[in-house]
Amino acid sequence: MNNRDTETSHFWWQHAGIPILLFAIFSLLIIYFEIDFALADALFQWQDQEWNLRGAHWFKTIFHDGGRYLSLSIGLLVLLLWIAGAVVAVLKPYRRGFIYLLIAGLLSSAYIGLLKKFNPAYCPWDLLRYGGQHEYISPFAWSQWGGVMGHCFPAAHASAGYAWIGIYFFCLVYASRYRWHGLVSALLLGTILGFSQQLRGAHFISHDVWTLMICWFNSLFWYAVYLRR
Repeated sequence: MNNRDTETSHFWWQHAGIPILLFAIFSLLIIYFEIDFALADALFQWQDQEWNLRGAHWFKTIFHDGGRYLSLSIGLLVLLLWIAGAVVAVLKPYRRGFIYLLIAGLLSSAYIGLLKKFNPAYCPWDLLRYGGQHEYISPFAWSQWGGVMGHCFPAAHASAGYAWIGIYFFCLVYASRYRWHGLVSALLLGTILGFSQQLRGAHFISHDVWTLMICWFNSLFWYAVYLRR
């Protein structure tokens, strides 16, 4: 195996193999230890057996609405940079990268939204266990897909942050030393937005884990087929 083959194998192990392995481990731990319910139970009890933060201004306006607007603002900024690249010489070499960011970001959000639209799973606040009106339905109850039910899986709001994981791959091409800054920023934003929704009773932690996985592999796919040199 020559150096190029070794480098390619290392890339795919690092960016596909390890993420799949970590995702499988986290998913099995969540299922085996029932972490979805354990965490939701703790948050529900902490709020005196009510989702008191569901309508709280700080969470609904700042984290929920503000997070969505922040993600849209990032997308608008990237679009403006791409347009400016047509006339600003210093931005011109990055135009392909800006298109990649838009494709990866928009499609990540679109995939999450589409899956959520057809998924039967209810949000925690809908469940009898937490004062709602419905029994728990697994997101993987395939026979129930497309029915008029909860449509709460995966976590769309967390994707407002995770959708920009593509910044890592953008930096990998154009400014490699900043790639970890881009990755940490997207992960931090997605985690904050995701956990704020868990505090409101809007999602289980597994919903965010699946959203992260979808956004990561969508960004990786478009990097491989469009951006990678």
